[in-house]
Parts: sequence; C-alpha cells; structure tokens
Amino acid sequence: MARERPMRDDERFDDADEPDRNGGLLDRRAMLKLTGGAAAGAAAFGLGAGSAAAAVPEDPSSHLDSAQDYNLIDFDGDWEEWLSNTHGGHVSTTNDHDRDGRAMRVFWPTGEYYGGTMEYHMLDHHGYQPDAGHVRYWIYFPDDWQFHDDGLGGTKLPGFAATYQTGDHDIGPGGYGGRPSDGTNGWSARMFCCRPDRNEYNDGPVSLGSQVYHAGDGGQYGAHPRWELPLETGTWHRIDQFVACNTPGEADGVYRGWVDGELAVTMDDLVMRADGYEDLIAIQTLWLNLYFGGDWGSPTDQHVLFDDFELWLWQDRDAVEIDAGSDDEPDDGNEDDGDDEIDPDDYEERFSYHSGDAEESTYRLYVDGEIVQYEWGWGEHNDSVSIETVEIDGTAYQVVDAVEGPDTWNSYYFNGEVVAISADPEPAGLWITGEQIFLDDYPEVPGGEDEADDDEEDADDGEGDDEQDDEDDSATTAPAIDRFDVTRRTTGPWARASVVWSVSDEDGALDAVTTELLADGNVIASEMSSLGGSSSSGEHRVRSRDRGGPDEVRLTVVDEAGNETVETKDY
Repeated sequence: MARERPMRDDERFDDADEPDRNGGLLDRRAMLKLTGGAAAGAAAFGLGAGSAAAAVPEDPSSHLDSAQDYNLIDFDGDWEEWLSNTHGGHVSTTNDHDRDGRAMRVFWPTGEYYGGTMEYHMLDHHGYQPDAGHVRYWIYFPDDWQFHDDGLGGTKLPGFAATYQTGDHDIGPGGYGGRPSDGTNGWSARMFCCRPDRNEYNDGPVSLGSQVYHAGDGGQYGAHPRWELPLETGTWHRIDQFVACNTPGEADGVYRGWVDGELAVTMDDLVMRADGYEDLIAIQTLWLNLYFGGDWGSPTDQHVLFDDFELWLWQDRDAVEIDAGSDDEPDDGNEDDGDDEIDPDDYEERFSYHSGDAEESTYRLYVDGEIVQYEWGWGEHNDSVSIETVEIDGTAYQVVDAVEGPDTWNSYYFNGEVVAISADPEPAGLWITGEQIFLDDYPEVPGGEDEADDDEEDADDGEGDDEQDDEDDSATTAPAIDRFDVTRRTTGPWARASVVWSVSDEDGALDAVTTELLADGNVIASEMSSLGGSSSSGEHRVRSRDRGGPDEVRLTVVDEAGNETVETKDY
C-alpha cells in the first residue's frame, strides 16, 4: 500500500504528525535502538546495564543543603543581568499581583507564538557546567487562561538544557528541535502546559508535561511524560525540577518534578552523555522558552506570571545527597507501562491510531504477522482491545478489535504487514512507523475490494496484452494540475503554506505530486505524495523556519514516464 511521506523540519510539539517519542520519522533501529529503555541506551554506548538509578526523595528540599552553588533571580532589581540570548517576545515586570515585589509578566498577543526566550548560562555565572541542578520558581495562570484547540494547546515552560547552540564547543548541537540526543551532542528537559484532555492523569484546569530529549529512548522529538498534578488558575503554584546527568558509562540520569512540594513526575535510568563526554556535556543552561506551541499561537491576548527563580547546583553529581525514592512514584514516561514482558526490539514496525471527535469510535486491524498493544509515544492503554488469530482463505492473520473514546491515541508494535483496516467513523490519523497512511488505501478485510482490484489488474497483464501494456507504459500525455489553492500563514518563526491540490492524467499513469517552498529558487521545505491511476487529490502542509522566508510555492506532478507539469505561485 502507498504511504504518504511528509518531510518535516520542525520541532513537532503539535500533533500534526505521529506523536512519537521513540523515533518519529527516524528509523526505530537507527541511532541508539531508541526503544528498549535504559538497557538499550546502555547498550548503544557500551554502558554497564543494571546500574542503580539515582532517585531524589519525595521531599524536594531534603537534598538542597548539599548544593555547591545557589542563586536567586527576583524581578525587583536588574534581573536582566542574569539572562542572555533574549530576543522577540513580550517580557516585562509588574507588581499587579498578590505576591511581594515585582514579578515577570510574559504576554502573548492573539495568534502569536513568542512570549519570550531567555537563558541563564552556567559558564557565564559559575565558571563550570554542573552535573546536577535544581530550579524552583512560582507561576501564575490567570482565571481567563485559554488553551488553543490544536495540538497540546499550551506553552513551553522553563527547564534545564544543554543543547550547545551558542558558545564555542567541541561538539555539534543536539537534543532539541527534532535533533535527537545521542549522548555526544546534548540534551534538554523543558516543561510545557497542555489542555487537560491531553493529560491522562487529571482534569486540569492547567495540565503539565515535560519534553525530555535523552539518549536512552528519548526519540527524535524527545519523551513527553505527563505530570500527575495539575495547576489551578487564579493562584500561585511552586514548581520544582531536578536534573542529574548520568555518570558517563552508566545509565543513571535522573529527572524529577514537583507541584507545591508534591512529587508529580519522575524519570530514571536516563542517558544524557556517553563515556568520554563528562568534560563536554553537563548542564549548560536554564532555558526559559516561553512559546505558545508547537506553533499554533495564542488564541487570545493573555499572559502568565513568574516569580523568584531559585537555583541549586552541584558541580559533581556524586555530591548530591540522593536517597531511595518512593514505591508509588508516578510513571516516568518511558515504555514500561505495565508491558515489561514485551521487548519492543522484537518488532519491526509501529502502528498508531488517533481517534477523531466522535464520542465512540470502533476500528479493526488485520496484520499478516504478530501485533501487540504497547504504550509508546502518547499511546494510552485501551482495555477494550482484543487481539485474535483468524484464518481467511488459508492465510492466518492477527486481528485487533477496539472501541475508543474521543481524541485519544492507541499504539502497537507489529511484525509483517498491515493488510486491512476498517474504522467507524474515520479516524483523525493513522501512522505506520512514522509515515502517515490513509483508510482509503486499505480494504476493510483481507482479500477485499481493493485487493481484488489489484488481482484483476494483474490478470489483465497476462500474455496477449503486451501490446496494450506497451501503450499504457508510454504515457505520452503530460499530467494536468486541476487545482492548486494556497493558504499562507506566518506564526512566530514559522512560514507555512497549506496547499490543496488535485491532479489528473489521461494515460492513467500518475506517479507523484510534490509541494515545495522556495526561497530565491532554493527548496527550503517540501512534501511528496506517491500516486497512481488517472486522478488524485489531497492537501500538503509545508513550513520552514528559514530566516529569509519563502517567496514562492511550487507544485509538481509527474507521471510514470517522467512527464511533468509544474505551477508556481507567490508566497
């Protein structure tokens, strides 16, 4: 079956594509064998498996006395002396709140992406990159706070990072923006807020999560563990985050988060740096990314308040007083959510299903191999899932039957091929190993109408039809572009075009259609769809963060003989 192959260059914090923390468009077996948890990360670097994971206790203050450095950034004085790399956004201070002194106000006008971006650089203020750090700050969401309806709907929030985009380093940048962490290029651990319906733990009104790029199983776009505790609007909350980089040679990195002193998220067995990188990779910065998205922008004029950033730092992780953690800590966002008996590395492919807006959806999936439900990415466990083996025309298939609620994700690992899919109503999205597929490409049952059509076509290609086949293969008529509608939008740093297209070919030999964003004649973003037959239609969404921005949108349709038709429109 043909699959769409979207080409993306963005950070993919929204859910326009498969939300995959185990590889996304990156091959699952590439990089570090990104699945398989800490053991996979350890194996990728030749690390010793089975090392004990460091665990900060539930009390977020009990380990702070051992810190080697401390700093407080308040907003009553010259707070900007502490922060660098500031650009864009709408950041100011205000005393219009019920805490003492002034607070930082981050404002998003309607439709805007940037609230602000700032960094507290460790080398600048402390002369070293710490192995471990703890940040505490206060945050306030007003009563009229609104999430966007797209994606997760919320904003990025501060967290520790080491992406090495700025300054002079002996390593290339990584661990952000779709650049997967591999232990030699950096990492990051930022928070975000999201709509309550995108967090399985709570009802909100403001739900939290983290985007953690790490080399163990962080994937191309980072792990996205959700916090168990929400924030209320109209009140101040205290946020604590702790990060300890792994001991080079071991998978023992730690990430913790607390809301008002109560443990809300925990990740163990992390790998931020490979053996030999202890002098190059640690905590580079406290990263204050305050973006609305993703890339969707704020749905209305609104703001968030921050106050009193406190930092505790340890130059050497061995100096941290680390005790045993609680037995009932929340899930860590990794892949061991009750499926420890399943080894993802035993499977070649992934399937994910995103339901639509319907109150209840049903779907059935046929695979000519083995398939298991597994909670990678944003996939949620579905108790209704049943998997049985059936035989149809002498061939055995494993069949998934499931009922799903609105706007939820199910995920699976499998071997073999998906041969049939049925769903009612049509889902919001389907993906196989990071490539979007469509319901119309598959029959509802094996040997169904689509496959029967294929068989008929094969039969028509028998002996005696060679002359006709040669005629068909000649494809002497160039394909036509029947529709080429462009909708343009710029949000924050992104320039985007949504292209609705339809194409046709008299010879019935369509091959591919491609949409490209051009800047001074150079392609800066593109998306291609494989085609067939005499007509096809669809939509491409392309976007670029190119600083100069695009000036043209080009649509190209090609037939099997290589004939092409091209149209270009101004951006």
